Amino acid sequence: MVLAVLLMPKIRATLDPAYRKTRIETFVQHAIGNHAIDPQEFWETRDIVGRGSITADSAGLSLYEKTNALSMVDAQMLDSKDIFVFFSYTSPMWYSVEGLVPAKNANEITQTYVDNMLASGDVVLNTERDIIVKTDAGYTILFLKPIDQMQKTNGFLDYNGAQKELVKDKVWVSISRITGKF
Repeated sequence: MVLAVLLMPKIRATLDPAYRKTRIETFVQHAIGNHAIDPQEFWETRDIVGRGSITADSAGLSLYEKTNALSMVDAQMLDSKDIFVFFSYTSPMWYSVEGLVPAKNANEITQTYVDNMLASGDVVLNTERDIIVKTDAGYTILFLKPIDQMQKTNGFLDYNGAQKELVKDKVWVSISRITGKF
């Protein structure tokens, strides 16, 4: 029985706060070492550590869901911006919002949030498209990735069919807040 718990990361993460912290710290150290966030490792870490609920709609979250999701990651200032939110993740310690923004002005759209992020703690990774800030409560993470990386990581959108125009000339934005005891 003990061996099964040690070999099953989701069960181990549920029972062992030290393991959760190690998984998060390992993800952060990989991002720092690679000078980039690996979105697949991000998703895996969130899934194992966070154990939360997903709200996803390829047609976009409702205004209420979008506003609530952006609020959970302290990104209310993005609510009126040109962001198409199609995914949110909520757990007791990990909150995420994912969406699409026009590639031509992705940095401009997220700049106010980035400025607030950078002022909220110790910056551990800061590239043009990947930011991780260590705060007193945990971490804040933002990344902007091309659609082909989103396509490899998740299958929420129809990349070649009905939603081909939706993803055209867009980048994937992901914002997360990790809080509480790991």
